[in-house]
Amino acid sequence: MGNKKGVKRGKYKIISNNKGWFKNEGKFLEKKCLICGTIFKSYKSNYCSHKCYTDSNRGKKRPEHANKMRELIKTDKFKKFKSTNVAWNKEQRKEMSDRLKKRWKNKDDYLNSDKCRQNLSDIAMINCKKGIMNIGYSRAKNGWYNINGKKIFFRSMWEANYALYLDFLIKQKEIVKWEFEVDTFWFLKIKRGVRSYKPDFKVYTSKKDFEYHEVKGWMDSKSKTKIKRMKIYYPEIKIVLIDASVYKDIKNKLGRLICFFEENL
Repeated sequence: MGNKKGVKRGKYKIISNNKGWFKNEGKFLEKKCLICGTIFKSYKSNYCSHKCYTDSNRGKKRPEHANKMRELIKTDKFKKFKSTNVAWNKEQRKEMSDRLKKRWKNKDDYLNSDKCRQNLSDIAMINCKKGIMNIGYSRAKNGWYNINGKKIFFRSMWEANYALYLDFLIKQKEIVKWEFEVDTFWFLKIKRGVRSYKPDFKVYTSKKDFEYHEVKGWMDSKSKTKIKRMKIYYPEIKIVLIDASVYKDIKNKLGRLICFFEENL
């Protein structure tokens, strides 16, 4: 049974509408696509398909770059590959590899320029701020660990075990609490290379006082640079380095008591 105009149900008034659900129904016009010339019906779009719409915007974001690429394609200096879903074969991969090797050997090429390296460094910094770059350590067992009921992702098993040790210190009332990778320190004057540092643990020794603990099984050149630049740009911040000797001492004394994740203790 259809709804009649003016019928009330509870506190709402139901009004029948037999003129169609869409606001623009009946306003479709015959148009000619601006890209391919196909005649189609629409009330808003000037393009017959999404492909024609994307083709219309091609080259508008970076017109200078688009014009350079068109010139290179005309002069056969740049080989245009058609995008397909088929994976490249060995010959295509070898061809691309040889081409890149020649470019890297050429000192005057853009890939070896300071502008290119600076651009890559700026992109990496932007991705770090957005949280896109989240790379684990190749020598460590990263993954999700259950720390006394809390599921946390650690980049190494040493970090997970040290989190267990910090929970043990909380029970002993030696520290108040700890947080994992919450703060990032930026070296704004540095334009290339190591430009930021994110400590592993923020440990609160009291309600107001805190310090940062960094778990490092081995110190590479980047890690050494981060610690040095922290001393220069943030001298007031206290960094406690948990190296292999400190970690093994904790493991030998409290590993079995705290139930470290490692199998052979």
